[in-house]
Amino acid sequence: MQGDREVATGVVNLGNTCYINAVLQALAHAPELCMAVDCESHHLTCPKALAKKNRNNGSGMGRGLNYNSNVNIGGYGYNNFCLLCEMEKHLVKVHESRTGNGTSTMEAVTPTNFVNGFVNHVAPSCFKLGVQEDSHEFLRLLIDAMQ
Repeated sequence: MQGDREVATGVVNLGNTCYINAVLQALAHAPELCMAVDCESHHLTCPKALAKKNRNNGSGMGRGLNYNSNVNIGGYGYNNFCLLCEMEKHLVKVHESRTGNGTSTMEAVTPTNFVNGFVNHVAPSCFKLGVQEDSHEFLRLLIDAMQ
């Protein structure tokens, strides 16, 4: 994700998820957050990510998370969902799609795993897919869940 981060690529609306998209876009332009992801990748030490990698590889040796995969969260269970890992993947995706070999693809990122994981695991009693929600409440819960 290192390099030019002037503007992140857009985020696809998954049906009344504009409150999530607005927050994700703002965070994608927060230099301190992007720098933290650049300097200290959470997935390298995350117990949930390491357990998933071990199941997929059959060993503790692997090459890390595949940021471009669209693995369904349900495939490894919501109890293994890690919001920090998903945030890191999202930040990498929105910046990689803009900075590949000097050209911009301008292709919007679809945050399906992030949205489904947040709504179903982090805040199932607060948010429902397809319903208008409050971006301030989402940001507050997101920050609490990432601590």
